[in-house]
Amino acid sequence: MGFFIELFGLTGQQAMRFTVYGVKYDTSEMKAFATGDRNEPTVYIDRDCRVFVKSMEKGKPCVRWASRVKIQQLASRYGIEELHRAARHVHLPEHVSESGQ
Repeated sequence: MGFFIELFGLTGQQAMRFTVYGVKYDTSEMKAFATGDRNEPTVYIDRDCRVFVKSMEKGKPCVRWASRVKIQQLASRYGIEELHRAARHVHLPEHVSESGQ
């Protein structure tokens, strides 16, 4: 399971800005992959192979930081080869577990 991230941005396909562990991110600076799943419509990868998943929580968009295990699950589920590479190269902060738990 990823981690909740506070959203500051916009909904839909527009760019979102958010902060996690004090670091600001902007989806316009990431690669976005549409999944076709309305519960997890978009997966984002930043230049450091960190993966974030846009999902819907109670009808509102939220973004979760994906652990290495979650990245591997997403790669298999959606067939996104770039996620397989990200899982091998992602550098998680030391306070984030590999399993996301």
